[in-house]
Amino acid sequence: LFLGIVTDTGCLQFSNTSATTLRVVADLIDKGACLNEVVLKHYRSYQFKTIKYWGKIMENMQLDESGKFVWSKLSREELSELGVEPTDMEGAGLFAPIIFGTEFGIIIHDEGNQIRVSLRSRNLFDVSKIALAFGGGGHKQAAGFSLKLPLDQAEKIVLEKAREMLNQN
Repeated sequence: LFLGIVTDTGCLQFSNTSATTLRVVADLIDKGACLNEVVLKHYRSYQFKTIKYWGKIMENMQLDESGKFVWSKLSREELSELGVEPTDMEGAGLFAPIIFGTEFGIIIHDEGNQIRVSLRSRNLFDVSKIALAFGGGGHKQAAGFSLKLPLDQAEKIVLEKAREMLNQN
């Protein structure tokens, strides 16, 4: 129960963290749950190649001309060079919504047979609207979808839609 609460609230950072949540967590800690252990195992223990992958995301990251979102794309070749599998790519979404002054972030991967797009909101912007426009899903803070297009074409239409949705807000 403790692990589920801590991970579902982003280590007690997400907007779904309430005073009630904190009271339940405190009660579970009183009963023996260890926050340090959960943080160490789930937030501070990554494979070396995962960290290298995160570095490539940051290296490739761009700030949109609006200044309201960032995006990063990784080619099939870059993913292959890094030797990452889909499970190694978990957690990368945390880099998309942390840039000061932005509303959201996008990460685009060329996985060979499809382009995978991950969206994360920094604040109140509803990224699920972008995902729904491409047949994907998710919720206000995190969403995603896949496309069967070449990487550059997928990047172009995703950025166009992101800018369009940004202008509707």
